[in-house]
This record gives sequence, structure tokens and C-alpha cells, in this order.
Amino acid sequence: MSTSSLFRLNLRRLILLLAIFGVVVTLLNVLLASYKVQKELLIENTLESNRVYSAKIATNIEDFLLAARQQIQYSAKLTTNHIEDESWLDGEVQRLAQQTRSYNSVVIVNANSRVLAASPETLQLKGKIIEAKGSDEALAVKKPIISQPFLSPKGNFIISISHPIFSSTGDYLGFVSGAIYLCQDSILKQLVDEHDYKDGSYLYVVDQNKHLLHHKNPERIGEVVPNNPAINAVIQGETGSSRIVNSKGIEMLAGYAPVMSTGWGIVVQRPEQEVMILLEERMQAVLQYTLPYTLGTFFLIWLFARVISKPLWQMANNAKKVNLQEAKSGIVRIKAWYFEAAQLKESLQEGISLVQQQINRLHQDALTDPMTLLYNRRGMQKQISQCQGVCDQISVIALDIDHFKRINDSYGHDIGDRVIQTIASVMKSCSREHDIVCRSGGEEFILLLPNTQTETALQLAELIRGRVENTNLADIKHKITISCGVAYWQKRAGETVEQVIKLADIALYTAKREGRNRVVQQEGATDSVP
Repeated sequence: MSTSSLFRLNLRRLILLLAIFGVVVTLLNVLLASYKVQKELLIENTLESNRVYSAKIATNIEDFLLAARQQIQYSAKLTTNHIEDESWLDGEVQRLAQQTRSYNSVVIVNANSRVLAASPETLQLKGKIIEAKGSDEALAVKKPIISQPFLSPKGNFIISISHPIFSSTGDYLGFVSGAIYLCQDSILKQLVDEHDYKDGSYLYVVDQNKHLLHHKNPERIGEVVPNNPAINAVIQGETGSSRIVNSKGIEMLAGYAPVMSTGWGIVVQRPEQEVMILLEERMQAVLQYTLPYTLGTFFLIWLFARVISKPLWQMANNAKKVNLQEAKSGIVRIKAWYFEAAQLKESLQEGISLVQQQINRLHQDALTDPMTLLYNRRGMQKQISQCQGVCDQISVIALDIDHFKRINDSYGHDIGDRVIQTIASVMKSCSREHDIVCRSGGEEFILLLPNTQTETALQLAELIRGRVENTNLADIKHKITISCGVAYWQKRAGETVEQVIKLADIALYTAKREGRNRVVQQEGATDSVP
């Protein structure tokens, strides 16, 4: 075999290896980008899911406690006229205990701590002086209360809901009390036991002194949990989510919400390791999906490597570039002077385009707010960077929903989400094609108006404000309004759009101070903005 033949044979193998290397590098970059985006989305979605679920459970418990307190209140009112009727009292505790089965036990106690009636009778409390912590508290304060957890005389870890009994002349006669056993079957336990996720997540309930009222491990009920960031936040009345390390040293993704009437907190958490397992499963699925196409590409490269030299070398050299746009432009410049090279060139271009589309789609997901499909803060920063390079002037509208916390507190987070989506829809319908609409966080929005004077921005802000004010949402009795701040940026040395956004925020705060539901323009130079 001649030296020339050996050279051609070795070159063919070398071309094949280079082409395979290029495809592998491209594939690894796609998988790495997919991994990072999917990890971020899974963590964010898990945190939000846990927050929403904890808020739902908190609402359910709030409703249950309200109904339970109303039952006790009604019974106390009836008992006023029958406090001396032993037969009636026995029937009343039976009725109250069996009416909705909200309570594990019910007692009627007179002002001297003596039990006048009790259900179930197996407790054998009738006629006895009760000395439980919850009873002492009820006798002392003489008003409706939900007690702190305590150990009953029968050895049950319980909370009690009580209501005082007063005569028609205002004399204190005693109280009616219903007990809920935390370690035994009860409606309250059923409410929190409905958590049926199979992804390793679980919930627990704490009181305002950090005692566990419910936990998947019954042996931990009554335990005090110190130094837990989620518990510290929720007993302060906060609703939210965070990545924490629990008392066992396990990294958790926690969502939490308070039960406002009692000071309790609901915490739903999932081990971060479980999310990583799900991420690995998804990445394996992506790899399995792409593997046949990758193997098919390798086969085509091997086939064409037998009959081509320079064009294939050029394509393989471009395919291994990390920058897909650069690789695509390089392949376009290749002169495919025979049919096989032309076909492979077209195939590579299509493949790179598909990869670019996938990356762009993942990138777009990372830049947008999933609830409103507007740009999020990351997306807004990218748009600002682009606009500063091509625009001579930009107007900024900072927008905030008035009294949004009151809407959430009054109607719930689902209605709050509907309000946010409605505001986003109004902003998109009022804005122009080249305007940039962003949700900067919570109930706050930013509208960037490239190459737009302040007068036009004020008109657009007023249009949005008016449409929001005239928009009626079902199930909401309050009028929904917004406050807007407007500022203006003109390209000059040392000034940035971020500074003008701060000016717009200042104008927004001015609008809120002046009574809300209005548009305020911020005057002054950006040099004064830190």
C-alpha cells in the first residue's frame, strides 16, 4: 500500500474522530444548559408548591377552628338557662360531641372547677374537680380561648377550645370546653393528614411557642423545635418559602403559612435530595431521548467520512465549537461542492438550529414569570442591557397594586394571583409592540418604553390606571386600583436605566403617599439616585 493511501486512510479516521468530538461537545453543552435550567425551575416550583399548599392547609384549619368555636359558643349560650339541669347537661355534651365529631371529648364545668357533665362517659370526670392546664386558663380569663397544648389528667396530649357561660345578669357560671387529642384520631388530625404527596415531602404544625402539634412521627408531638428559620418566620405571621437545614441537618425546601387566629404555623417541606433525584431522572430521560439521534448522527458522519475529506473536516471542526451561532455561520461558509457534502451540511445546520431553539426555549423560560408570562427580573435586566445600546431615550413606568396584601388576606392567594394576571393582561393590551412589560416581583411591575418621551409615558400610565380601575373581577367586592411612578432616561455619560428605574420607584412611593390610584412623574436628575 502506498504512502498516499495510508495518508488518506488515516485522515479519514481522523476526520471521523474530530466530527464525533464536535458532536459530543455540543451534546454536553446542551445537557449542561438543560441541567442548570431544570434544577433552578424544579427548586423554584417546589418552593412555590409548598408555599401554596401550606397556605391551603392553614386556611382549612382556620375554617375548622372557626366552626368549632361557633359550636362551643352556641352550646354555652344554651347552657345558660339549664346550668342546674343535670339531665339536660348530659344530653348537651353528648349532642356537642356527636354533632360534627369536631371534638374528642366535651365537658361543662361550673365556676368552682367542678365538672357538671362530660362526654364520653368513659372519662369518668363528672362531679370531679378538674385541674388541667386548659381548664385553669379558661376559669382565669373568663373569655373564649384556644389553649396551648397540655397533658390532660387522662394522659392525652390535647388542646381545648372553651367558651364562658354567663347568666342573664352577667354572673360567671363556668364554661363549655371541647378537647382535641393531638395524638389520636380527630378532624384536625385528618385535615393535616390529607397530605398525600409521594415525593418525600411532609408537613408539620407548630404553635407560637414552637411546640410540634402535628408531625409525621407521632413521637415528636409536643417537642420544641428551636433555631428553624421556617418556624421562626411562620410564628411571626409570615407566609413564604425558603431553603433551610432542618433540626436533623437535612437540607429542605420549605413553604410555610400561619393560622392567624391561633398563632400556629403550617410548614410543608421536601428534602432537596428528592428534587435532585427527580432532576437526575429527567436528565436521564433527556439523554435517552437524544441518544438515538446522536447515534444516528455518528453513523451518518462515519458514512460520509469515507468519501469526503476537506469539506467534512471543515464541518467537524465547526461542529465542535461551543458557540452554536458561530458554528452555524462557519458551516454556511463551507463550499459543499458535491452532493454528499451538501446533504451533510444541510443536516448539521438543521440539527444546530434545533439545538439553538431548545436552548432559546429554556433560556426564555428562565427569563419570564410563569404566572403572567411577562419578563421577570432577569429578563428585565437583559432587555435593559439591549435597550441601552440602541436607544437614545427610555421612559420607565413603575406600577404597584394598591392594598394587595389586603386582597390576599381577604380573598386568599388564588384570588390574589387572578388579580396579578389581570393587571398583567391590562398592561399588555395597553402597551405597544416594542414596549417591554416586566413583573419585577410580587405585585410590582415595570414598563420600559424605548424611544418614548415622558408625556407619552404619562398618557400610557394613565390609560393603564384607568382600565384597571374600571375592571371588575368576580368574587372581589373591593375596587382594584394601581399606583404608577414615571421617570425618563436620556443617553448621557454616567447615567443608567437602573438609576431611572429607582426614580420611577420614588415616584411610585410618592403616588402611594398621596392617596394611591394615581400617576406621579418623578422630577430631578438621575445624579441624585444612589
